[in-house]
Amino acid sequence: MMETFKKLIKLNPKNILLEDGRIITTSELQELLDYWSFLKEESINLHNQGLSPRKIVKKIFGKESWLKTATGGDMSRENLIRSLLELPPLFKRKIRKK
Repeated sequence: MMETFKKLIKLNPKNILLEDGRIITTSELQELLDYWSFLKEESINLHNQGLSPRKIVKKIFGKESWLKTATGGDMSRENLIRSLLELPPLFKRKIRKK
């Protein structure tokens, strides 16, 4: 995702339509990229200090998001941190095979 943001910023569009319907500028996208970059860097630093993804969530965010409960754990801050650390996600639900 971060690489896509970088490519999009280089194109310098006037406006960017997000999937939720919001329209943002290139500078707002840059702010978002900066935030994700900070999260990734901070997560890597804390992980290198021996903190688990769960403890990194507590250190950075204070607590887990309500989305964890709403999605059965699939969309969680812990999975966000795991993604930034390039670790596999944790899923509580089994994916059904058809």
